[in-house]
Amino acid sequence: MDSRSTLERVRVSASADGEITVEDDGPGIEEALRETVLERGKRLDEKSGGAGLGLAIAKEYVLAHRGKIEVVEEGSGGHFRVKLPLNWEKKD
Repeated sequence: MDSRSTLERVRVSASADGEITVEDDGPGIEEALRETVLERGKRLDEKSGGAGLGLAIAKEYVLAHRGKIEVVEEGSGGHFRVKLPLNWEKKD
C-alpha cells in the first residue's frame, strides 16, 4: 500500500499570535512541489479520492483574510504553516 494514503497522525496547533500549523506523518512534500500542491487540481497522492481542491481553497481563504500559507520543511511528513493577521481593516 502507498504510504501517502496511510497517515496515522495529524497534529493541528494554534498560537496566540495568529499562527496555525498542521503536521502529518506522511512522506512529506518535495521542495519542488511545495507551491504546486497549493494550486487547484494539483494532487500528490493519486491513490485516494479527491479533486485537488482542499489546499487551494485553504490558500484562497487565507489570502482573502490577508494571511499567508506555506509548506515548510520541519522534521518529517507534511507541514503547513498559516499566519493570519490579528488586526486588520476591511477593504472597501
